[in-house]
Amino acid sequence: ILKDNKKSLFKLKREDIDKNLYEFFKKKEIRNLTDEILKEEVHLKTITISCLLEKILERENWWDNPVFFENLKKPMEKIVLFYIKNERRKNSANTFDPVANFHLSNGASLGGINFCANLTEKGLKESYGMMVNYIYDEKTMETNKLKYSEGIVVIKLL
Repeated sequence: ILKDNKKSLFKLKREDIDKNLYEFFKKKEIRNLTDEILKEEVHLKTITISCLLEKILERENWWDNPVFFENLKKPMEKIVLFYIKNERRKNSANTFDPVANFHLSNGASLGGINFCANLTEKGLKESYGMMVNYIYDEKTMETNKLKYSEGIVVIKLL
């Protein structure tokens, strides 16, 4: 999500998160997360939401902290949705994420976003534990493929 590193698998940029702050987070969630981080990082004066996210997601077993878990669930789901809908490969209508691109280009629709669904080392490294479900419906696959080729992601969140 947050890495500016070109080798990162997940290319959502810090500025996209910071610029769309209230699309992802409620003020109460930001306050709760900030208060929790400041318990240990008292030297911080101000912090952007992308920096706050990075500080949380870098922590080992961050999901075991009830404040982090409760206040990141909806925002992380919204961030993943934003990422799949908006992040595109250079000069392409295809989403940057290779798994999403595979399913969407084959006519699937986005069916669900799951918080803390893959807490394996690989799952945390690749997607901070987030997973996405795709729906294949024979009746809509051809239409979905066409829409995706035009840069439109069909969403049928369950």
